[in-house]
Amino acid sequence: MQATARRLSLVSATSTPRRRLIRSLRPRKKCLMSRSSIRSIQSWQPAHWRLIFACACIVVSGFHMVSCSGGSGSWDDDAKNWSRAFAGRQQPPDVKVAHSRYWKSPHFTYEAEYFFEFTAPQEFLNAWIAGQKLVPTQPTKENTPQYFERPDWFTPKTLGDYEMWLPEDDPNGKFRIYRDRSTGTLFVTDCST
Repeated sequence: MQATARRLSLVSATSTPRRRLIRSLRPRKKCLMSRSSIRSIQSWQPAHWRLIFACACIVVSGFHMVSCSGGSGSWDDDAKNWSRAFAGRQQPPDVKVAHSRYWKSPHFTYEAEYFFEFTAPQEFLNAWIAGQKLVPTQPTKENTPQYFERPDWFTPKTLGDYEMWLPEDDPNGKFRIYRDRSTGTLFVTDCST
């Protein structure tokens, strides 16, 4: 029994420095947090974690409420559509809207689409064309953008029955003014995504 005890003490005595040598040769894992900060986090009570979780939930839901609400939806023939579409401007008294549709997504970035059918004096159209730097273009399928939900009343005739204007500096954008060649009715649309 003494011989066995000596062997155990001899093995443990000789293996300890060897273990130390092997441990010293192993690459150490880098820790982003110091041991004291780890200990302080480990010592937090469950109440601390509940409080952090509750605060995170409040922040996330508050962000969601502020960014995803606030006027999202779809409005057909609503009197407020003009001001919704044109940055709060009031509809001019000489503009008579026959149909309108405004849609705004509940996304936190601005995504909206509008369509208008209206009549207006030629001076109004000329001022709009000059102010927006629009150029006349022959409407074709290639330069007529696709929209999410184009209403049936919007440009119901063939494209050849309309005159069309689009932005000179953004011909690939979706802003368009159409004028019916026979009636003079105006159709305006844009889509921002």
